[in-house]
Amino acid sequence: FCRWNCRVDRTQEKKVGTCQLGKTSRVSTYFHHMGEELPIRGRKGSGTIFFTSCNMRCGFCQNGDISKDKDNGIIVSPRQLALMMWELRVEGCHNINLVGGEPTMHLHTIMEAITYLDNIKPTTEELQYIWSVKSDYFFTYRRNFSEATYQGMLNVPILWNSNMFMSLETLYILREVVDIWLPDFKFGNDKCSIRLARTPWYWETVTRNHKLIYDWGEDIIIRHLVMPNHVECCTKPI
Repeated sequence: FCRWNCRVDRTQEKKVGTCQLGKTSRVSTYFHHMGEELPIRGRKGSGTIFFTSCNMRCGFCQNGDISKDKDNGIIVSPRQLALMMWELRVEGCHNINLVGGEPTMHLHTIMEAITYLDNIKPTTEELQYIWSVKSDYFFTYRRNFSEATYQGMLNVPILWNSNMFMSLETLYILREVVDIWLPDFKFGNDKCSIRLARTPWYWETVTRNHKLIYDWGEDIIIRHLVMPNHVECCTKPI
């Protein structure tokens, strides 16, 4: 899935790669996110789902409790993940924002979850399980199915919120399902990415992926973190 190409068979759960994950996916929390960029959050928020773990080791990570703890949150099946997406959408969220940590390593769960969205009827028990990590559970959101459907089908814009340190294979799979791209662009060279995030091949990988999305004509908002003493080496090259 990601650029490391560690060749670990995660289904066997005997060895782990950089992400430290096995075959299951975990969600730390999900909620109506009003802190995203304005075109994304709109009036009712971006329906954000935070996956655990990451394939980078940024020393400045604002979600370090999620990205560095592979056991954070709850285990979710593809159907349970689909229920989170469904609930956020019918509660008025403008999109489903897949983030983390990093969502790339959870691609297998995400792709299968999307297949459940057209015809999903949650049970009370299923909802009670996922509510255990719903950060805004105590807020009341009116479910409006008419705003969440188009021609009788659930309409779920998918937003990919990622460090973009992924393989080409992953990018081509995502092209079929992602509607909005919200990628990070952190470092202007590999020296800084290795020192601050213990991540080689950063520049070549991320520039390639950003360029490809741009060439496809996709909707994309690029985030760049301007860091102290990294204006010349990172900000200006980016």
